[in-house]
Order: sequence, then C-alpha cells, then structure tokens
Amino acid sequence: NRDELDDYLATISPSLLFKYASERVKINSSLALDVLRYSDETDLNDEYQHYNLDGEYQLTEKLALTGQGSFIKDTTLESELEETGLVNFREDRRRYTLGGGFAYRLSERNSWQLNYNFVKTNYDGRENVDYESHTVSGTFQHQLANMRDFLILQPYYTYYDSDVSKVDNYGLVAGFEHPFSETLHLSLHSGARYTESSYDQWKVHWIFPPFVYELVSQREHDNNWGWLADFSLKKTAERWTAEIGYDRDLSFGSSGESIERNRFHFTGDYKINTRFRARLTTSLYYTESDSDYSDEDSRYFNVTPSISYKLTERYSLVLAYSYAETYDKTLDSNRHYDRNRVWLSLDFHFPQLNNS
Repeated sequence: NRDELDDYLATISPSLLFKYASERVKINSSLALDVLRYSDETDLNDEYQHYNLDGEYQLTEKLALTGQGSFIKDTTLESELEETGLVNFREDRRRYTLGGGFAYRLSERNSWQLNYNFVKTNYDGRENVDYESHTVSGTFQHQLANMRDFLILQPYYTYYDSDVSKVDNYGLVAGFEHPFSETLHLSLHSGARYTESSYDQWKVHWIFPPFVYELVSQREHDNNWGWLADFSLKKTAERWTAEIGYDRDLSFGSSGESIERNRFHFTGDYKINTRFRARLTTSLYYTESDSDYSDEDSRYFNVTPSISYKLTERYSLVLAYSYAETYDKTLDSNRHYDRNRVWLSLDFHFPQLNNS
C-alpha cells in the first residue's frame, strides 16, 4: 500500500501500583489503561489494558513459593511488535499469562529455582493465528568467592501450539554476571537450543486420468539446532545512565509459527539540569522463520529521542519523536514502510498512600 495516512491522536493513560511486604509475604500489582482517540481515523479508537499480579511467600528460611499472573489487551502493533520485531496486520490482541514456582537456597552462595509459565494469545479476526505456550525452566545460581560475580545455568523446555504448527523447543543457557564497579555492570548469557516443528502444508496432488489435480494437506516435520544470546552492559553516572545490549532467541509470531529474533538495543538518559532531562531509546530487529512453513525475513528499526521538563515534584512535560522503519524481504514490492510520530504529554503522579 503506497497510501500515506496522518492523524492526530489523544491518549489518556491512568495507572495504579500496589505493593505489600511483610516478613513472609511480598505482593506487587499494577493496573494500567490507555484510552486512544483519533481525530479522523476513528475506527482505530481503542482501549488498551494491562493488569499484573505477582507474589512471593517465604515458606521456610530456605524455601520460597512464587506466583504470577497478567493480562494484556492491545494490538499487534504494540507489545507484540516489541517482542518479535514483526509488523503484521493490525488486530486487537489479548494475552493471558499464568505461572508459578519455587526458589530454594541450597547454601549461602548457591540457589535453585524451578518455574512453570503458561501463555495464551488470542487475536480478533482471521488474519492472525491464536496460539498458546507452556514453559518449564530451572535456574541454578552460584555466587563466586569474591562475593560479587554470579554464574548461572538455565535449562528449559517450551511447547508452542497453534492451529498451523506445533513446536518443541529445548534449550540450555549459561550466564555470567559481573559488576566491574558500583556504576558498571555486565550481564552475559549464551547457550544452545534444539527445536522440533511440525506443520501442515498444502500440496498439489495430480490425478491420472482424467489429468486433474487437487490440494491436499500434508504434515511436514523440521528439526534444527540454534544458538542463544543475551548481553547487556549498563553504566550509571551522577548525571547520566546508558545501557547497550543484544539478544537472540526463539519466539512465536502471529502467523502461528516459530521465529528466530535478533535484537540490538540502546537506552541513554542524561540530566541536563534540575528541570530538563533528555532520553534516547533505539532498537534494531532481524527476524527470520525458524522452519520451512513460511519465509519470514524482515528488519525493523526504531529510534525515539525525548526531552522532559519538570514542572513540579509531581508534574512533568514530555516532548518526544519516534521514527520506525520496516524492510520486509518477502514482499515483491513496497518492501519499505515507515512511521513518524510526534507527541507532547503531561505526566503526573499522585501521592503515595501508606497503610500503617
């Protein structure tokens, strides 16, 4: 589509945070709502919802139980775009997440965690494919004798299920956490995965005679090895912070198939003076199909500079610009498309309420 669209958008985003902590119990919850209203393209008006609840119960001195649940209602051009780097047909998306596990301290410097996580994703319309996933992961963490560095080992298994494919993903990741100083921190994780995929493909079946053909569904199977990575370096100074990172992982897209995603990202924040603050975030995605079910191959780039002005202790004015560009190699024409956004927002925080 070569048509260009532009419009004015008004957004109201109230949110509420709740935290509770005692000797044994910790609870964190959040509720957020984004109300979007367009001036001309009123069919795009929407309300995004974000709910999250997680908790921890210290059963014994060494054993803690954990639980988490969340619900997100937005579109494929919001949180899913951040997860996969894929620009797909715009549809409302609902994601339900439920998980739990335990953490056990083996000794002063060693701990073990085991977690299960269930995710169900539903889309409005038929252009995208609903799916669900089940993940079981274990994490062993060892603190080195210098009492600063950590070694981490994480085996995991994830099962993806959709109407068009089923995927078994086995992985093992090793990690290293090292604080060079109080203001410089390195996180380095890498590993390997093995993936088995099965999906239905339509094949042409010729009939002789009378020399006609029919389309039949045939079950195909793929398996492959891949590598995983998650690297970040964060620096904190008196007036600025910066973080650079790269991660590579297997994900699942709205096409109903597994995809391999590479992401580079950078975030910087600089305090100009007591009232002005500048911020820059940017990310670059390379996403490809992990199986022969489709030929997904795209690049997505986003950069967002912003500047904020502190009106009072609770009020801030933010001016921001965002540029996003996508290059889809699978298209025969119009492979490039982009989006420009400029917005001015007023952020304010209500006083914190303490129940003592």
